Amino acid sequence: MLVIGYISAAPLFVLLGLLNVVYIVAPVLLVLGLVGYLMKATNPKFSEWAKQIAVWLGITSLLPLVAWFGTAAFYPPPDSEEFNRVQSRLNERLGSATTQTDKDALRAEIDQRAKQNTDAEHKFERRMFWVAWPVGILALVIGTFVSVQTVGAGLMFGGIGTLAEGCFESWDHLGPWLRVAALLSSLIIIIILGLCRFRRQPESLTQSF
Repeated sequence: MLVIGYISAAPLFVLLGLLNVVYIVAPVLLVLGLVGYLMKATNPKFSEWAKQIAVWLGITSLLPLVAWFGTAAFYPPPDSEEFNRVQSRLNERLGSATTQTDKDALRAEIDQRAKQNTDAEHKFERRMFWVAWPVGILALVIGTFVSVQTVGAGLMFGGIGTLAEGCFESWDHLGPWLRVAALLSSLIIIIILGLCRFRRQPESLTQSF
C-alpha cells in the first residue's frame, strides 16, 4: 500500500516541481523579454530604460552573491562532497565489520565526523550573518543617498537581499534575542533612512500633480 501511495502521488510531486521551476524561470524570462523589447524600441527613452533595468537587476542580484562568495573565500564552508564520501566509506566498513568493538568504534567515528561537519556549517553560517548584515545595511545607507536613481535602487534592493541572505543562512542558529535585535535594528534603520530621504517628497508630489 505504501508503494502504491508513492506511485499515485508521483504525478503530484512532478507537478509541484514544475510549478517551482515556473515560479523561478517566469519572472526571469519576463524581465529579459521586457529588456529585449525596450532595447529594440525605436524610442531612445525606451532604450535608456532597458539599460537602467539591466544595471538595477545586476546590482540587485550580484550584491548578495558577492557577500556570500566573499565570505566563502576567506572562511570556506565545509566540503559536503568530501564529508559524504568519507561517511559512505565508514558506513561500508561498518556494514562489513564483524566484531562489536569495531562496530562501536566506527559508529563513534561516524557520529564525531557528523558533529564536526555540523559545527563547521554553523560556524560558517554565523560568519555569513556577521558579513551579510553590515554589508546589507551599508548598501541600504549608500543607496538611499546616491543621486543616480538606478544605482541607488539597485544598492537598496541588493542590500535587502543581502540582509535576507545573512539572516536566512544562520536563522536557526541565532539566539532569539539576536534574531529580534537584527530584525528590529534593520527595520529602524530602514525607517530612519526613509524619513531622512523622502520626508519632503509629498510636497513635491502634490505640486507635480
